[in-house]
Amino acid sequence: MKKIFEKKFLSDADATAHLENTGWSYAGQHGFLKKYHLYKGVEIDRYGVLQQIYELHLKKDGHIVLYSDFNFGHVLSTTNLPRHVWTSKDVYDHILKKTAELNSKLFEELGMQFTVEWNNAESEFSIYSLVVFDHPKAIAGSRVKNEKVAGFKSFSKARDWAITESNKLLSNKDLT
Repeated sequence: MKKIFEKKFLSDADATAHLENTGWSYAGQHGFLKKYHLYKGVEIDRYGVLQQIYELHLKKDGHIVLYSDFNFGHVLSTTNLPRHVWTSKDVYDHILKKTAELNSKLFEELGMQFTVEWNNAESEFSIYSLVVFDHPKAIAGSRVKNEKVAGFKSFSKARDWAITESNKLLSNKDLT
């Protein structure tokens, strides 16, 4: 591992909150004389390709040091922490699978009102409304993604919101 970035947060609590909000996985306390908290994460591009493997050391004064697996990636240095990391490639693949299953349920059982996607730029699960695509060459009932209606950091909150709102729209449609 090669050191690629250092930063001093105001406190250990500020650093911990930032790391938890950006996806870092806590791997315990390490060090014999110079103790630190170890966090791990991987960076994955929008195509699902593993780009970088990181370790981050957090000292009790809020000082962090970011290390990169130089054998895997080729990052020599960086000007900031990654915006979002995943615990592992397996976790990323699992979340994508669950998202595909949710979208299948939203389409087949709940009236195709919404679609859920991982938004790498905003580091959240974004929920978009779907509208009927009215075009002479389109298949009847085709839908396209419209505006973003909600965003959540956790998959479970995004899933619950999309299912609840779809059910509300279906019940309102049944009343009319």
